[in-house]
Amino acid sequence: MCIRDSFMTISEFNDILDNANLVTLSNNIIAELMNVQGGIRDLTLMNIGVYNTSYPSEADIRSSIALSLNEVQNTQRTLQLSSMDIFDEHSRLLNTKSVPIYILQGGTITSQEFTLYEATQQIISKAFNVRNANLSNITWTNSDVHFVEYNLFNDFYTALRKSSDYYVLELVNRSTQKKNVFLILLIVSAVALVLTVIVLFPVLHSVNKTKEEVLSLFLDIPEKTVKGLYTRCENFISTLQVGEDEDMMSDVDDESFEKGGHGADADEDSASEYQPRKKRKKFKNSGKSQRRFYLNFFAVIVFVEGYFIINYNSSQGLLSNVKQLVTELNTTSMAEGFSAFVNNVERQLIIDPKFPVLGTTSLSVATANIQNIYTLDSTIHQEHSINVQIHSDLYKNTFNQIMMLNPCYVFLANISNDQCIAFADSAVYQGMAVGLTRHFENLRYLLTQYTTYSADARANFTGPRDNFRTITTDNQRNNILNILRLPQAFEISSMQALYIKLAFRALLNDFRRGLNDDFNAKLTLRLALYIVLNIALILLYFVAWLPIVSRLNKNIWRTKSMLTMIPLNVVAKIRSVRVYLRKFISEKNITNY
Repeated sequence: MCIRDSFMTISEFNDILDNANLVTLSNNIIAELMNVQGGIRDLTLMNIGVYNTSYPSEADIRSSIALSLNEVQNTQRTLQLSSMDIFDEHSRLLNTKSVPIYILQGGTITSQEFTLYEATQQIISKAFNVRNANLSNITWTNSDVHFVEYNLFNDFYTALRKSSDYYVLELVNRSTQKKNVFLILLIVSAVALVLTVIVLFPVLHSVNKTKEEVLSLFLDIPEKTVKGLYTRCENFISTLQVGEDEDMMSDVDDESFEKGGHGADADEDSASEYQPRKKRKKFKNSGKSQRRFYLNFFAVIVFVEGYFIINYNSSQGLLSNVKQLVTELNTTSMAEGFSAFVNNVERQLIIDPKFPVLGTTSLSVATANIQNIYTLDSTIHQEHSINVQIHSDLYKNTFNQIMMLNPCYVFLANISNDQCIAFADSAVYQGMAVGLTRHFENLRYLLTQYTTYSADARANFTGPRDNFRTITTDNQRNNILNILRLPQAFEISSMQALYIKLAFRALLNDFRRGLNDDFNAKLTLRLALYIVLNIALILLYFVAWLPIVSRLNKNIWRTKSMLTMIPLNVVAKIRSVRVYLRKFISEKNITNY
């Protein structure tokens, strides 16, 4: 039972860790595909002259697209190979052709349904085509460009988001189910111990009863006979000590005893059976040793059940912590992808306000996204403050360093410390909490600029004139497209591609490490308890149980062998002894008696 409890606990906790990893992986796919979408958009804008080919360079964009696509392929392979149990609805989403994919053919958009895995492969294939195409061929009318852009803004994106949400719900459900599993283990252990008591106690009681029955036979022997037996034993011992000279006297005494001549009433005793005493004596302290044994046995039962209770409480506490951390894990893991989605929708609005997003207008989605991203950020901080008592020290330190202090150490593999300090007027250097607030305000600013220029065709461009480019002959169109050349727009791109991506991935990495370390610590404690329990049980078996069983067997046979000390003429005259021996012979199938 203890072995099964240990292995089941390890298995259940590993399932929870794997499920938590699937949550982050599914959100990583969204984030990487948003990066792919943004890269293809930037190549298209570079082709029409909104961006130049210096910074970011065309080669850097293509390289970024390839890295993201490879990451998506590897991550999806991991998700497909997962043997984790999932909801039926989730399985249908992943494995049945239910995700609409839209295709531009001859100026007409048609749709075809795929499984989510197949649809993802279609996106990857089309994105690689765009990545490898000549810059002059990367236009809005290119079917591959349209395929990637359109589907990543509509039903395919919704399916990705839904799949990620399913992984979260499955993690919550799994945590709840595991609580029931551990409760069942506790109940089964208690039932098993009760059954052990039910089986062993009657056996032990029967052994002790047999012992008492044999001992009680001696109480039925008349006192005069007992004295005679005692005298005979003394004579025998004296004979051994004095020598053979007095053997004759001993033989005479034996013969007289066997003939009944061991008292004045010998003739009377020999004429009839010995009658037991009218009032039988009782054993003194007959139940004392039994009570001590039962108390010790009960203490062992409590000790073993205590092990299961401690494990149950430990498991329940850990599962409660996991369930409480799910919301923070989900919001933190989706932050990178959702931030990229907000940026992509806003830029698509600037490029083509008629482009449908999530089945509605891009303006309505972009406007709602600004509020949603603020809500997401506040939820992350709120959940962290709620969970700060159950987080590992590792994650608390990482969160404080990245969000509240100086996160530049996270980015040193990509940029210098001086660049990090100077970026966004040192907003990031003051902590990502400040940097993200500035990022959200920049997104709001671009949306405000769009609504201003789209409302007034005769408005003059108010941004820096040295960045202004004449792209078309339409003044209003020029103003709107030049929003993408504002310093705030370039800062948003750098913030998203580097700082947000690396900061949140560092947070998630230490989040999972902290959770894994907590699990390992609990499992180590359980393993230590399991080892202690087994050592204790082995010691109890050899030190307590085997001596008790040996003593019981020895006492039983010693007590029964005492009957052989009673002369046959005495046995024949004591009814209770005759009855017991007859019963014993019958039960053992002894013949020739």
